[in-house]
Amino acid sequence: MLYRQHLINELSARRDELLLFERRWAEESRDFARRLRALAGRACSDVRRAAEAEIKSGGARSEGALPCAELEHVGDVVVPFTESWRSHQGARAWAVEALRGRATFAADGSQILPGREISLPIAAVQVAWFENPHTADGKGYRKEWSFSVVSPEELLQTEGGKLTAADIVGFRRFKQEIAA
Repeated sequence: MLYRQHLINELSARRDELLLFERRWAEESRDFARRLRALAGRACSDVRRAAEAEIKSGGARSEGALPCAELEHVGDVVVPFTESWRSHQGARAWAVEALRGRATFAADGSQILPGREISLPIAAVQVAWFENPHTADGKGYRKEWSFSVVSPEELLQTEGGKLTAADIVGFRRFKQEIAA
């Protein structure tokens, strides 16, 4: 049970901490938006050189995502989508044509962490995936899944580190999604 007044008291006691977090978050968001707008009109090679220089100077740990050719072609970080349709059928016809002969793949996982509901510390990971080559005859379409149990022994193996059950299960899910 959550006691409303205790929550109010605790939030009030930590008001300054929460406001500081919000101010920093807003400042970082504004800085990010400013940096993103500054990319408009720049050559990809210039952006890459600037990212490499920032890493060398210690200002960044990694270059992160780098711009692609669209930055130079469009001249902005937003690429407008100019298609429009009068009906769902029109949108679907456009999608069928756009995807014809182009393979798509997707994988997504879910997990069940150990809980207090059962005494046995056990978890589960499920990953489903599909691959669609979008051929005229529909051949090659695959839809599959994998399911695995994370045993108590696996959950308790922390290899001397500070791994939690959530870390272990999350990593198992990640590995299964990559293996798909």
